[in-house]
Amino acid sequence: FFEKVEAAGSGTAQPCKKCRPGSCQREASGSEDCELCPLGRYQPHTGQSECLLCNTGFTTPTRGSTDASQCHCPENHLLLEDLTCGECDQTTTWCPGLLAESNITALPGFVVISEKSLAAASTPTPEVGPFSSVPRAFACMSKVECAGTRLPGQCTPGYIGIACGACEEGFSRSEG
Repeated sequence: FFEKVEAAGSGTAQPCKKCRPGSCQREASGSEDCELCPLGRYQPHTGQSECLLCNTGFTTPTRGSTDASQCHCPENHLLLEDLTCGECDQTTTWCPGLLAESNITALPGFVVISEKSLAAASTPTPEVGPFSSVPRAFACMSKVECAGTRLPGQCTPGYIGIACGACEEGFSRSEG
């Protein structure tokens, strides 16, 4: 399919050109305009009549994407090991999606712990994805134990354990 461009003020048509990658001519019946691929679609080739669809649940950061590698999990979703997108709980976690799609961060007052970390030990360790499932967020004993945002399994220094409720070795709740 080709793009027809009118010369300014001449009323004559310039030669037809193939639609560029990232676009297509969707109206095969007489339309002369190429359209950018919408979000969630891409087109790597020139002269195409349709854009290709990203995998289910994936999107693209902008219109006009040219490659399947530009398909990512949307914001507030996490890329899982099975290459699907899992939805994050916005009240306890933040998942940026798109280019940082295997990242999940606990919001202040919460700690994120993956199923793997829960099963492996009583003292979770910081992890980065991809995860087999969306990690769960647990409320901390108080905001002191998990101040600020952190990686899964990460507590404020001096605190350890699920929900950051225990003192790390060399730390105590009493002075002395």
